[in-house]
Amino acid sequence: MGGAGGLIVSNAIHTGTGSLIKDGTGGLTLAGTNTYSGATLVSNGLLVAKGVLASAKVTVSAPATLAGSGTLHWHPGELITVLGSLDISQLSMVLHAPGALPSGDTVIVDYSASGATLTGATFAQVNRDEILSESKLVYDAGIKKIVLRTPPRGTMISFQ
Repeated sequence: MGGAGGLIVSNAIHTGTGSLIKDGTGGLTLAGTNTYSGATLVSNGLLVAKGVLASAKVTVSAPATLAGSGTLHWHPGELITVLGSLDISQLSMVLHAPGALPSGDTVIVDYSASGATLTGATFAQVNRDEILSESKLVYDAGIKKIVLRTPPRGTMISFQ
């Protein structure tokens, strides 16, 4: 989806394993419950997530921006890669992991590319399908990544 103007999609995008590519300098607002499981590429302009993105396989290219007040659903193996700008100050994230989460450190967001920016100290809210113990989302400014740190068995997700 591209162009210089703004577009609001209030209905959900249901394409199974399909992907979404946001191109053009304008803005695109996704307001529905979007259940496509493919990747989302924001290559230019602004993508505003006011609804639900069922997958956190997201790449934000420079000079693009991803922001909004919606919910991103993260599954093991997914990564948000930021080369442009990501504003997480009002976004929520739901963590999905059948069974236990992977032990150790799992990178959720990588904003280590030169020129990448992250706005917002934490995700506005983190929901979890299942109870975890001692799992933490760690915002590491040194390596410019947000890491889900999970001990071998973990009861709450907390921020550090």
